Amino acid sequence: PVFSFFHRPSSTFRVMMRLDAAKRPPASAFAALSHVARCPSCGEVWRVPSTRLGDAASLAPPCSCCSERGEAPREAPQVMGPMWVGPMHDAEFVAGMRGDAAARGWSEPDRLLGSFLEEAEAEAKGAL
Repeated sequence: PVFSFFHRPSSTFRVMMRLDAAKRPPASAFAALSHVARCPSCGEVWRVPSTRLGDAASLAPPCSCCSERGEAPREAPQVMGPMWVGPMHDAEFVAGMRGDAAARGWSEPDRLLGSFLEEAEAEAKGAL
């Protein structure tokens, strides 16, 4: 995990990270990587596994705009990625970063890290 913070008054970046010995990630690590497709008509989005890119349109859930009219989407979906679609934050790690920032007297990152913690908690509850 990497955290960077831009300090505007001094125009500097601070980067915190923990480096471990390099290892090949387990296959499960790639489960959170996917392509995302978007209906250009209504903006509905859905995941498209990398192995099924040619089937992006057939994997679409019924679009709210298209299904209400009983018609197929007028345009092909826009496909983006690959991108991370897994959890955005590890609450324990962010809490540790927040404590470390406070111990160093860095008050500016507190608001951002507080937002990260709120997002992690909401995600854990299934709200995101």
